[in-house]
Amino acid sequence: MSGHCGVYIGNGRVIECTKGVFGNGVVETKLTDRKWEKWCECKYIDYISENPADGQETACTFKSARVVKDCPTYSKLNKKQFPVGAVYEGETVKYLGDYGEMAAIIYDTTATEKIAFVDKSNLKI
Repeated sequence: MSGHCGVYIGNGRVIECTKGVFGNGVVETKLTDRKWEKWCECKYIDYISENPADGQETACTFKSARVVKDCPTYSKLNKKQFPVGAVYEGETVKYLGDYGEMAAIIYDTTATEKIAFVDKSNLKI
């Protein structure tokens, strides 16, 4: 796709920013969902093998968290930015970590999983 950029994270998955069927904002999608024109490796990243040796970590780690109150999700840590979605009381999300008063999460949408920030007071970790 001309002018589009995604970050390959392994296991056939890409982090990219989209609008439409794959979600609005930063989402995790399948590499095969797009026709990528080019690829590169950044010299500042240590790449690991898709077939790691014993003990080598290959994926992002997370904890499960329960949403305790309906709340908006944001693509940036600044809550003044327009919300990109929402999570609802009773849902389970993947909790990645805290950033001040905000928490980074991954949550399901109808088409994919979405990465976003929420006020951490709305989660039970």
